[in-house]
Amino acid sequence: MPTAQATKQKAPAKPTLAILRVEDAACLLDDISSAILHRAFEIFERRGGEDGRDLDDWLAAEAELVCRTTVAVDDREDRMEVRIDLGDHDPHDVCLALTTHQLVLRAEARAIAHNSGGKWLLVRVNLPEAADPDTAKATVEGDSLLVVIDKQ
Repeated sequence: MPTAQATKQKAPAKPTLAILRVEDAACLLDDISSAILHRAFEIFERRGGEDGRDLDDWLAAEAELVCRTTVAVDDREDRMEVRIDLGDHDPHDVCLALTTHQLVLRAEARAIAHNSGGKWLLVRVNLPEAADPDTAKATVEGDSLLVVIDKQ
């Protein structure tokens, strides 16, 4: 007869994601910014090329191409915990980059489930304190991503 210890099942390990340590996370945004710029120009042309509404055009293009999500930052004594709702995005298609002051997450538009409309997921979090990028860990918990970063 198996003992209680022998029948215990280990909980499956939570998937982890790699985090790029970068000086500037802007490189992750180049293609998204380019796509927004292109779409904003199309909107500008569609409304007859009237000057003075470039910000409106940019924001309309961004709303069409980039989805919003929920982000919570828990500033603890020795670390920061950032929880990001991934929604329908596949965690395997998420790219994370971290500087000492900012966390950037992006998920590709092509990798998104049909009901989210094919939008990029883009999250930029200004961290409340300087981070130690070498200590950062990201784990998938259900439909959320938890990033834990020690403070410098």
